[in-house]
Amino acid sequence: MPDILKRYRELLPLVRAEGMEINVIAARGPMTLASHLMGVTNFLIGLKTEPELTHRLLKMTTKTVIQWLEAQAEVLPEVRGIFVLDDIMGFLCEEDYLEFAHDYFREIFSLPAKIKVLHNDTPNPVSFRFLTDLGIDMFNFSHQVPIPDLRRLVGDRIVLMGNISPLDIMVKGSEEEVYEAAVSCIEQNAGNPRFLLSAGGGVSMGTPESTLGGIIRAISDANSGKIQLR
Repeated sequence: MPDILKRYRELLPLVRAEGMEINVIAARGPMTLASHLMGVTNFLIGLKTEPELTHRLLKMTTKTVIQWLEAQAEVLPEVRGIFVLDDIMGFLCEEDYLEFAHDYFREIFSLPAKIKVLHNDTPNPVSFRFLTDLGIDMFNFSHQVPIPDLRRLVGDRIVLMGNISPLDIMVKGSEEEVYEAAVSCIEQNAGNPRFLLSAGGGVSMGTPESTLGGIIRAISDANSGKIQLR
């Protein structure tokens, strides 16, 4: 963490020399951090065998996430958004999500930021209907989750960020296949303004430049009315 803050300080003048700012900071979520410390299997077993100790650990990892985001914001004065990434929350049933995850994420997203983004690209729908209560503005989700299904659970307040397959399509697919996948996402969204066309999860290493060409062409065709929304 100190090394990253040092790099931010070194890079910021170079970024500003190009007329840009760093406006979004990121952190792994408290459950992912706990899993890095314990291992995923041990952490998930601990939810059931040592619930009190699990809460004690999650209080520490939640505090760490908050302090890490605050430390980045001190170094980067133009920060406007926070991006928290945690797939482990998608490994839980509803009972465990509500006991071990929801309140900790809500505490993190109570930080003062103009834009609050959550990433969870597991296809488990358990947390989806609780996302509005977290206070997030945007949700980056799995390409395995159909956009209409997610929208029904999430509602209209949250911006959905997705939903092109980052590996099978964006890395391995041709530009035409990327275009067709992007068009499908636009059609599924059915004109809802709270939608950001993107990867359904993180952009994978090895993604070719032609991928951007396919996505931009799909957006252009949608704006010109060539794509008929469902």
